[in-house]
Parts: sequence; C-alpha cells; structure tokens
Amino acid sequence: MPTPVDLHNHLLPGVDDGARDETEGLAGLRALHAAGVRSLVTTPHVDASVLARPQTLDARLGELDLAWQRLGRVAVTVPEVELLRGAEIMLDLPVLNVDDARVRLAGGPYVLVEFPQPNVPPNTPAALHRIREGGAIPVVAHPERYEDVKREPRFARQWRDAGAYLQLNGGSLLGWYGKQARAAALALLREGAVDYVASDYHSRGQCPLAEYIEVLTALGGEEYASLLVAENPGRVIRGEPLLGVFPLPVRPALWRRVLALLR
Repeated sequence: MPTPVDLHNHLLPGVDDGARDETEGLAGLRALHAAGVRSLVTTPHVDASVLARPQTLDARLGELDLAWQRLGRVAVTVPEVELLRGAEIMLDLPVLNVDDARVRLAGGPYVLVEFPQPNVPPNTPAALHRIREGGAIPVVAHPERYEDVKREPRFARQWRDAGAYLQLNGGSLLGWYGKQARAAALALLREGAVDYVASDYHSRGQCPLAEYIEVLTALGGEEYASLLVAENPGRVIRGEPLLGVFPLPVRPALWRRVLALLR
C-alpha cells in the first residue's frame, strides 16, 4: 500500500487542545511516523472570526509561527518526514479570509473547516459555496460527528453539492466518538461521500491510523484504502483535483467481518 498522508492533526505545542509542549508534539509526530506517515499537515484550531480582523489574525499567526518553530526544532529527530502547515478553521462566521497561505492546507487551495458542535448552524451550504466562489476549496472535517449528520447522513450531501469535500475521522470507524458517529461514518462511506480519511490525532494516547487503515482495507480492499489515506490526501498537498471514491457495497458478510475487527 502507498505511504499514508495525514492532513488533520494537532501536533503544534501549546496552541490548542492538542500537544501541550514540544515533548507531546514530538511524541505525536513519532506515533504518526510509526504508523507509516511520511507527509503530514499540522492543523491547529483557528476561528474564522480571528482571521477576519487584522489585529487578531496577526497575533494568532504569530503564536502559531512560534509553535511551528518549536516543533521544527525537535522534528529533525524523526527521519524522512515532510512537515507542512495548515489549520482547522472554525466557521463561527459565515465568511472566511484565507488569504494567508499558513491557514490553507500545505499552502494550497484547500482549506479545512469545521462548524460549532454538536449541531450544525443554518445555511452552512451557502457559507461553503461562498468559500468556493472566493477561490478556495473547503474540506469539511469529521462530518460524522455532527448530530444532524448522525440523524441523517445524507445531510452532508448538501455540503458536497455546495462544492465542499468531506474528511472522515478514522477514529470514528473505531468507535472513538460513539456508536452513532461510527454508524454515520459507515453510512457516508456506503454513499461514496467521503473524499479522504485523517487521524485528527491530538498527540496523546493511541494513534488510530494503522487500525482504521485495516478497517478501510477490510471494507473495500487495498486500492480503496489507499485512495482515502494516500492518493487523495497527496493530491490535496499538491493542489490537484481529488479522485472520486466509489460507494461501498452493502454485503452482510463484509459488514460482519468489519464489526468483528471493531470489537
């Protein structure tokens, strides 16, 4: 299988609910490396309201710059890892300023966004459409974790229709966010609505990457898993269009096998 690429994690020290210091940031980086990752984009939390005001924008990016330098100093001990920058942007405003390359995934056209949880605000497709019209390509993080999507997974189709891509958290397939989130994740995969899968690893505890790759391989085969964890994430880094992901067939024997893995 090609080398996995991780586009959602919280390794930068001391800037959000991820790594608390360089030691934890390095531990997170080593855990991803041990799982096979050789290219990754760090995605600390940033609010759209912060990006909208020059003063708060400069302060936040300055804080992230310092954390990036701190992680970089210890990252040299991890061989052959391409470490790139990005952000996970909370859409607490319906407009988004992503002029600064430091908040875009690997500095390219893709931007990772999330909504306030647990429920999705109204008019989110319009907000995503405006981002697309502004020249950026939105990627909605962990759609399976929102209550609206848990109740009706097809809710996320509105975001795709608005021009957004969808990024599944691999831990959801392992039940890390509860049974409803896992069911929503599987439903989105059955619809072919997931464009790639990422770890959302917060630099502490078990790294889920190797386990969810095993689940994806059991679900759709090695080529399917590779598309979701290597090919499409690699295309994001290169700024290329993503490939379509085929819907998973609903085969009772297959699902029994996957459920056995999850147990």
